[in-house]
Amino acid sequence: MLRKLRKVGWLPVLVFFATILVALSLSFAIHTKNARSDQVRLEYLLTSIADRIVFELQSFDYVNRIVEFLIIDSHGMFDDFTGFAKSMVDDHPKIKRIAVVEAGAISHVYPREAKGFTASEIFEDPYLSAHAVYSRDTGHDVVAGPYPAPDGKGREITLLHPIFPELPNGGHRFWGFAMVTVGFPAALADVDLDKLVSNGYEYRISHAIPDSSDPVVLESTSSILEDPVSVNFTVSNRDWNFTVAPRGGWFNRAIALGEFLIWFLVAVSASIFTWLYQWLNRRNRMLAEMTIRDDLTHLFNLRHFLSVLRRLDSERRNYGVIYIDLNDFKQINDTYGHEAGNTVLREVAARLKACLRLGGAGTVFRIGGDEFAVVVDSEYSQRAYEGIITKTRVEVEQPIRIQPTVTLVPRISAGFAFRPEHGERYQELIRLADERMYENKQEIKRRRAGGDGPSAGHGLEGGATA
Repeated sequence: MLRKLRKVGWLPVLVFFATILVALSLSFAIHTKNARSDQVRLEYLLTSIADRIVFELQSFDYVNRIVEFLIIDSHGMFDDFTGFAKSMVDDHPKIKRIAVVEAGAISHVYPREAKGFTASEIFEDPYLSAHAVYSRDTGHDVVAGPYPAPDGKGREITLLHPIFPELPNGGHRFWGFAMVTVGFPAALADVDLDKLVSNGYEYRISHAIPDSSDPVVLESTSSILEDPVSVNFTVSNRDWNFTVAPRGGWFNRAIALGEFLIWFLVAVSASIFTWLYQWLNRRNRMLAEMTIRDDLTHLFNLRHFLSVLRRLDSERRNYGVIYIDLNDFKQINDTYGHEAGNTVLREVAARLKACLRLGGAGTVFRIGGDEFAVVVDSEYSQRAYEGIITKTRVEVEQPIRIQPTVTLVPRISAGFAFRPEHGERYQELIRLADERMYENKQEIKRRRAGGDGPSAGHGLEGGATA
C-alpha cells in the first residue's frame, strides 16, 4: 500500500514540475511573440496618428496658401485682410494670429491687439529669424517652434509660407511671408495624444532643423524611451519623428510574476493556457481595431478612409465620395459643453450609418472633429447622389435630446464627387467633394442671413422642452 501511495504521490509532483517547466517556456515564447506583435500594431497606430497630425497642421497651412493667392491676385494690396483673417480665425479657433510680412516687415496682423512678435522685422525676431532666412533662401514652408507665447500663456508654433510672385520675364522674386500662429500643443488637441498616455505609453514628437544634428522636441512625456517604436512623416518640407514606447518596457515584470503564481497554483489545469492565449489574442485584436476605428462614434477613421480610396483606385473601380459637415457645431460645445457635443456626434454618426447603408454599398467614416465622409462603392448618377444627400438631410436633421430639458436639431452641409466623371484619382474626388461641401455651407449661411425659408438653413436649432 505504501509503495502504491508513493507511486501516486510522485505523479502529481512530476506533473507539477513538468507543467511549471512547460508554462515558463510557453510564457516566455508568448511574451516575446506578443511584444513583437504589439510593436507591429503600435507602428500601424502611430502611422494613423501621424496622418492625423499632418492633417491638422496642413489645415493651418491651407490658410497660408489662401493668403498667398489673395496677395498675388491683389498685387500686394489685400485691402480686406481683417475681414478675411477674422473669418479664418472663426473657422479655425486654434489659430491665435494670422500675419502678412512684406519683405521683412510685418504689414498686417490679426488680431491687431495681439502681442505676437518681439520685433517689427521678422528677420530680427529671436524665435523666427533663422526659420525665416531658411524659408526665404530655399522657398520651403517652415514650422517654427514651439517657443514661449509672448503673452506668457503656454507655447506656440508658427507656420511660415514664403511668397514668390512671378515676374513679367518669367522669373520669381521674394515678396514676403504668410504666417499662421497656433497654440501648442492645443493645435494637436483633436489627435488625442492623451489616450496613448492613459493606455500606458510614453511618446516624443520632434522635427529636424536646418544645419543642426539635434532635432527640436515639440512634445514629450518622457526624456528616455526604452526600445521605442518610431515612424517618420513630412510636414512643410521638414522631417518629423513620432516615437512611442510602453511605460516600463515591453516585458511587464509584474504580469510575469502574476502568471508564475497562477501557474504555481493551478499547474495541472490546461485551461489557464487557453485563457491566457485568448486574453492575449483579444488584446492584439483591440490594438489592431484602434488603428481603423474612431473611439467616440465607432465609425471607421481617416486612415481607413484613405486606405479604402487607394484600394478602389488601384482596382480602377467606379465609386463616389460624399463629404458631410455639421454646421455651427462649435456652438453646442460652447453653450452646452463637450459632453453634449459628443452626444450629438454619436447620434449623427448612428443616423448616417443607418440611412447610408445603400444595400451594403455605402460606408461611413468620421474624418475630423465634426466632419464625416461616405464612400459609395457603386456606380450612381448625379441625380442619385443628390437624392442620397436629400435623404440624409431628412434623416439626420431630426431633434436630438442632449439634456432632459434641451433638444437640438442638427444641420449639415454636404458635397459629392464620383469617378470617373469628376476625376480618376481619389485626391481629385475628395478635393471636389470638399469644395462643394464648403460652397453648400456658404450658401446656407447666405440663406440664413437673408432669412430664406422657415428655418433659413440654420446650422443649429434647439431649445428647452417640457
